[in-house]
Amino acid sequence: MMEKIFKWLGNIPTDKALHFIAGLIIVAVLATFFPKAADHVWLGAVILGFGKEIYDLFADGKFDFVDFGATILGGLTIQILIWIAL
Repeated sequence: MMEKIFKWLGNIPTDKALHFIAGLIIVAVLATFFPKAADHVWLGAVILGFGKEIYDLFADGKFDFVDFGATILGGLTIQILIWIAL
């Protein structure tokens, strides 16, 4: 079973994994510096992820919805853990 999971994880493109990690970090940092807003810090991943894709749109001509989704998913992962902890 673990072998299948590791094989599946190995198929995730590096770029998407980095967007997921960025979402994790964004929400963790925001929750640390703004503990009173900890219930809503996942929105930081949405805003910053959207901003990054808008930047890519103007720089490269492409808005990647999958990158945007990976950033949000990473942010929501930490947000769910925060909700559980609170």
